[in-house]
Amino acid sequence: MNSIKYVLANNRNIKGCFVVLIVMMAFFSKSQVAFSQIKIFSKQSTFRTQLDLLAFAEQKHAIKNEYIFFPLLESYTDSTIKKALVIGSTHSLSKGLVKPMITVLFDKHPFPAKLDSHLYLNYYAENISSISVELTSDKDSLYKYIVQVESDRYSGPLLFSMQNWIKKNQEVNIRKISLRAVEKNKGKPFKLAVGELKIKKIFNSNQPAKGYFFYEFTEDPVNNSPSYSYADFGDVYPLKSFTIFRDINAQNYYVESGDKDFKIVEKQTLAMLSYTVKKYPYFLEKGINKRRILSIVDSVITSINMSFQEKVNNMDQIIESLNDRHFDLVRNTNDKLNIPLYIREINGEFIVVGIFDPVIKDKVSVGDRVLKVEDVVLREVKSFSAQEQIVKFADRTRMDSVTLLIQDHIGKQKNVTLHFSNKIEIPKNYKPIHCETRIYEDAVYFRFNTWDAKTWTTFYNYRDEILNKKNIIFDLRGNPGGSEAEAYRLFSCFIEKEIAASNSVYTFENGVKKIATNIVKPNPHLNLTKKSVKILIDKNTACASEIFISLMKKYGGAILVGNESSMGSYSSAEFFYLPFDLTLRANVVTQFYIPEMQFIEQKGIEPDIYVPFYTFSDLYPYDDKILKYALKK
Repeated sequence: MNSIKYVLANNRNIKGCFVVLIVMMAFFSKSQVAFSQIKIFSKQSTFRTQLDLLAFAEQKHAIKNEYIFFPLLESYTDSTIKKALVIGSTHSLSKGLVKPMITVLFDKHPFPAKLDSHLYLNYYAENISSISVELTSDKDSLYKYIVQVESDRYSGPLLFSMQNWIKKNQEVNIRKISLRAVEKNKGKPFKLAVGELKIKKIFNSNQPAKGYFFYEFTEDPVNNSPSYSYADFGDVYPLKSFTIFRDINAQNYYVESGDKDFKIVEKQTLAMLSYTVKKYPYFLEKGINKRRILSIVDSVITSINMSFQEKVNNMDQIIESLNDRHFDLVRNTNDKLNIPLYIREINGEFIVVGIFDPVIKDKVSVGDRVLKVEDVVLREVKSFSAQEQIVKFADRTRMDSVTLLIQDHIGKQKNVTLHFSNKIEIPKNYKPIHCETRIYEDAVYFRFNTWDAKTWTTFYNYRDEILNKKNIIFDLRGNPGGSEAEAYRLFSCFIEKEIAASNSVYTFENGVKKIATNIVKPNPHLNLTKKSVKILIDKNTACASEIFISLMKKYGGAILVGNESSMGSYSSAEFFYLPFDLTLRANVVTQFYIPEMQFIEQKGIEPDIYVPFYTFSDLYPYDDKILKYALKK
């Protein structure tokens, strides 16, 4: 055990080009490990339209062609919807609750409302606080559910389970659906435009994992696909070509064994861990000696002196030695709790910047320095290792405690033991709001915590404000990624011609690389090529966010503002749920590279404007010095 730790500790920063070594060990013999019994699958949910309700609407005369609705993505071939059933008033009614604005009748053929069905709604609203969706049965029973309208303009696709209306074991045949609107500000005009109103049914299924990675592991054709490229697109996503070497609808994979012999299952589980390390794509770029790592893996797996748990623990150390935040082994637990303290590194010191547990407020103050975590002196280890200690401190469960050595503002030191026995609520001001939007004198500010469909809906809703302002600020601090397609969709607003945005790459066991180029077209719905853009970043800006900032910097002239580089992790991370309650997160299924840009894994992308921090008050949620720099520069 100690020798393995020693070898791993000396593994980092070993430069040079190493031959890819295929470890020929008895453990990898397919017949011995019974790979054929291993099944890798994803749990997928798809929605299929059962009924288009607008086709039965009474108010067909109110259909207008002046809107653009972006639908729930079921296929990249989907296109925007230009028509909407529009009901409203030029003069508000005196009462807040108006007569049914949209009525759908099924008197001749009532439809059965089932618990696995969903009401799908995509609307545009002005001066409406809520929509009452009322279902009337063939027995004249009334079922009501209130849809809260978060803000004016487009809602984006919304799905509501029928369980919001009917209870279990109820059989209800619906003959009428009515939508009523409640005005937000009485005395002013209101409008509701419904682009989509459908009944959709959810279909859950286990599908074999698709991807070269899975096919090479199992050698089962069911894990391969004839193609991983898409070239037929509607106008929702401005893409000309897109490739990802896995099922586009899955990033969570379940590994199960059909063997009842738990010793065989142990071998299969270790085989998956070993194979994943073997397929790690960044040995050469990070200067890590692949030959040495695979040799250590071989010694662990084939050891006759280690128990299964000891082998798993050693594999965990090997994976950890790669220093890749998209590659780690996680022990599943339902007892993870919020941390009682928020600690940040400022100029080489670890500072308390938030106190969430009222029990310790008389022991610790904001601005205090953290000198030790248990016996680890933070100033005596490298910055990355010190950050690891803070991460480990945060990764605690209900039965844990940790002792910190704290120094206050006058230099007094004391030990403070934190107990993780209570669930702690983090104050709202420490939780940035996804899709928060602010209008400044000459800029529009967007906060995106992830890349999803709501990102685009929010951005598009403020197109008039954007067009009337000179500057756009994207706050991607803490944004770990999300959908690459959503990042491309926003980026497409800032280009005037097709761009080779990224390369999707997979490396086979024999060293051959499969490379495909992802091409983004100019956005047909919004052109912002003349706008000035600033993007706020930090060390947790990663993956799809780094693709976005790289492209915006290169083609959109964006200026990056921050106190530190981004994370340095373009790659797509997938989760593997293994036997024995193990979860492996790994970036081995598909990789992304920006053409003609240097390798950024673990290095990150540096800010163009570096904002120095001197005290905790420079941070969000205090004075937020980075945002202030972006607004004034």
